[in-house]
Amino acid sequence: MSDPVGGELFDPGAQNERTALAWRRTALALLAAALVGARLLVSDGWAAGLWAVVLVLPASAWVLWMANRRYAKASAALAGRTALPDGRLPTAVAAVTVGLGLMELQYLLTVA
Repeated sequence: MSDPVGGELFDPGAQNERTALAWRRTALALLAAALVGARLLVSDGWAAGLWAVVLVLPASAWVLWMANRRYAKASAALAGRTALPDGRLPTAVAAVTVGLGLMELQYLLTVA
């Protein structure tokens, strides 16, 4: 079995591949939640949802891009015994989650 980055898989259990799939699922869930949240805010008023569309949606898409990049870096690092990827992706996921929470709070305050 070969790795898409090139070379053989580092481990027979394919932990890196499972981790990459989990990051991708998380990123897609964040993107879907951001789309739903933006839709709800925009339906209440275009200006109210503008910050969500401008900030949270691109950040969610960036998390998906970083998840793919992290997989490639981790595969190369495991094959070459170099340093693993840094903590930017978990930080980005936390930031998008906070943004989604703020979107929900804004929606609750505008509906009530």
